[in-house]
Amino acid sequence: MKVWSINVDGLTSPGAQHDLLIRVEQEGVHVLIAQETRFKDTATVPIGKWLLISSGVLIDDRKTGVAVYLSPKTKNAVINYLAVDDRIISTSL
Repeated sequence: MKVWSINVDGLTSPGAQHDLLIRVEQEGVHVLIAQETRFKDTATVPIGKWLLISSGVLIDDRKTGVAVYLSPKTKNAVINYLAVDDRIISTSL
C-alpha cells in the first residue's frame, strides 16, 4: 500500500482536487493525507472513484482543515473514522 502525506495549502479552488487525484492515481497512491485543505466542514463525500473524509471549521481564512482520500482499492477497507477537529482525523482501515 502506498500512502502520501501532503501540505496542499488549499483545495478549494476549482479543479484543485481533480488535479491532485489525477497525480496520485498516476503514482499508484492508495491513501492520500492532506493538510491545510481550508475545507470549512466535516464530511464524507465520493469524489469520482475516490472517497474523501474531511474535517474543517468555519472560521475566517485560517490554514486549517485535513482530509483523507481513499482510492477505489482502499475505500471499502474503512472500519471507522473520527474527525477530532480541523487538524486531526483518525481513520482505521
